[in-house]
Amino acid sequence: MKSHTTSLRWKSVVGTARCVASDRCAQSGCRRTSTATGCAGATSCPGIGPAGCSPYTICRWDRSPVALPAVATSPPVPGRLVAIGSIPSGFEPGACPVGTAFSGFSSAKEGMRLLGRPMGDAAGNGPGGIDVQYFEKGRLECNPEEPSQEWQSLLGLLASGLIGRGVELPVGGDASSMTDADLARLRVAGLRIPPPDGFGGGFALLDDGSVFVPSGASLAPGAGHVVPPLFWAFLNATTVFPGGWLHDVGPPLTPVAEVIVSKGPETGRRILVQAFQRTILTFDPLNPSDYQVECANVGTDYVRSGGVDGSAGG
Repeated sequence: MKSHTTSLRWKSVVGTARCVASDRCAQSGCRRTSTATGCAGATSCPGIGPAGCSPYTICRWDRSPVALPAVATSPPVPGRLVAIGSIPSGFEPGACPVGTAFSGFSSAKEGMRLLGRPMGDAAGNGPGGIDVQYFEKGRLECNPEEPSQEWQSLLGLLASGLIGRGVELPVGGDASSMTDADLARLRVAGLRIPPPDGFGGGFALLDDGSVFVPSGASLAPGAGHVVPPLFWAFLNATTVFPGGWLHDVGPPLTPVAEVIVSKGPETGRRILVQAFQRTILTFDPLNPSDYQVECANVGTDYVRSGGVDGSAGG
């Protein structure tokens, strides 16, 4: 794995096999298993659990490990291919233009980075009859009654839908050690952590630069998850999320997990994944620097999983 520049220190656990990995080092040439100066304590953390556990690592940002419940009945296979449905006719990525209701939003902001290519025409058959359009990375919903222009286009709850339905589609790559069904298992209350001492609601910036966010859109005091700095910076980029992170993305649903994925011919890539209400964020250190943090293709997955009917825009 080539060197990269984000320095992270994770305490991790896979099933009952605990490990500590310092695998993202600032020094040039420092690799995952390196013990070079400046990367003291960097160790291999394979991310493969014992028999009966899925091959991904639950990561905590300088926090105590949490146990990952067994989620498989047989020894895991890293980068397993998962059967996926075909894309219905009319939903081929890029075959239709961005709808009039969403063109201003898409062109004024980083539309390709946030949304990807459109999938199907815009149509007025979304929740409550509103105009919606599917994209590779989500579904835009038009809410013209909102007084703020930044709130008139909103990502739908596709990530929550995929996780709630336990869809067996790979997350983060063409093949992946994690599916949406696995994310559903990570959504359990037992994997949430208590808030910092004296927390009164909202969110809390921690000493290491990570951010504690409680569960629930009200951000009331209670247990929640830690969002690492690399994701928090992306969530607060107004060129990507103009309505603010809480409106556009929502609170985190899961802890951060390390996942093994394949992308095209490249196999064995290790990425970080964290699910939120309206999207799933991934961090891939081998991507170009501006695209190391991305939104996963939840729109494509939702369409493939049968979440829409056979008519484009449905």
